[in-house]
Amino acid sequence: MVNENAKESVQLDLNTSGITVSGKINSPIDNDWYSFNVIDSPEYDKIRLNITSDSESNDCRIEIYKNLISDYCAMLMIGSGNGGEISLPSGKYYIRIVSTNSSNNFNAVDIPTYDLIVTPVSRVEDVEINYFEGYCGHIVYDYPEGDYYRIEEKKPNVIAIHGRATYTDDNGIKKGAANVNIYGEVINKQWEANRRPDMAYTDGSVIADSNGFFTLRINLKSGLGGLYYSAPVSVHHYDLMEVNVTAINNENITDRDYFYLLKSSYIY
Repeated sequence: MVNENAKESVQLDLNTSGITVSGKINSPIDNDWYSFNVIDSPEYDKIRLNITSDSESNDCRIEIYKNLISDYCAMLMIGSGNGGEISLPSGKYYIRIVSTNSSNNFNAVDIPTYDLIVTPVSRVEDVEINYFEGYCGHIVYDYPEGDYYRIEEKKPNVIAIHGRATYTDDNGIKKGAANVNIYGEVINKQWEANRRPDMAYTDGSVIADSNGFFTLRINLKSGLGGLYYSAPVSVHHYDLMEVNVTAINNENITDRDYFYLLKSSYIY
């Protein structure tokens, strides 16, 4: 491919926070060019790209190119689409924004304004759950299943899972894995035992910040109160909740913990 517009590409200065740029595609043959550098660093393990358009009738897509010859006479397309993560060796790359519409279906009165987001994603080697937060949850309870954090059922009920994704650099120093996509799942073990997966499983995802920290908030379904504990002056009905968090791009990088969901309690 030969395209002189690549010479006039807008250079994107990437950092661990990523960068967002906006533009317009004025016709089905219009195109915008950007360039960015991938450095040889664990902080650039992958590049995440995403594009959105505010037009209801016209859309845009991303094309990624590598320049094979210094005079721009051989631009090799290495990927296209509307977003995702891609591993790229260190070097300079080019993004071309084009319309997904043809001359026959491009709506000239609905010119799309796009937002292009380009973010470096760090290498990730470990993910861990640090602590939970939930309604009336402030202490660990010693029920027969073990010592775990306890929250009380409330509508709506949300559990906040705090954790961190990390990697170890060449000097043996643990560092935060910036912008890693984290998936979390909460399993109510009592609904699961009663063969009610519709009530047992809830999940969500979140992107870690520039230091690898994340807070994943998941809406919980109603508890069953399938477990029973008789305290000296009260009776507690509760469920044991299993929490799993995983780095989305590597299901082997995971952590597990538990908390209690108190359904009800009453005094003798």
